[in-house]
Amino acid sequence: MRPILLAAVLLAAAAPALAETVIWTGEVRVEKWLDPEGSEFYGYWRIAGYGNIPGVRQFTFGGYTYTVDLFYITNTPRSLLAGAERRGSPGILPTDRGLAWLVDGRRFELADHDRSFPDGGVAVWDGSGLDWQDGQVVSVQLVQAATPVPALPAAGAVLLALALLVRGWRR
Repeated sequence: MRPILLAAVLLAAAAPALAETVIWTGEVRVEKWLDPEGSEFYGYWRIAGYGNIPGVRQFTFGGYTYTVDLFYITNTPRSLLAGAERRGSPGILPTDRGLAWLVDGRRFELADHDRSFPDGGVAVWDGSGLDWQDGQVVSVQLVQAATPVPALPAAGAVLLALALLVRGWRR
């Protein structure tokens, strides 16, 4: 049993951990609307007056304040459109690597978008697999992607393992 415990301690101490920072959390109260051609949209779009994000739509990132302006899906091909505007300039752009939207537990990396509208800070993921209904409440987060947390150096892991072994022998 001790060798298994020792191996587990060595692996856990030597493996780097991942930390993720939540930048913004909100809920989208989905509303359905049609464009003049009859295409369906579901979600929130501030400029068009559809849907709702109760609470605070603003967040600070990199020293700038942003406002979530749109978060909706199209009917076909179920594309997700997400945009956050920085007053006076484009918003969060798909080039802002390290950021991701979490939508009801599904992850959409900004760096992995299918297309974008850079002037509005909008990223698009085609075929998102999301399927919303009018009146549904969708949980949304903007997170800074996981970054490695320094692991215990190998020498430190060995010393920890030896200390545990010596302690075990004294019992």
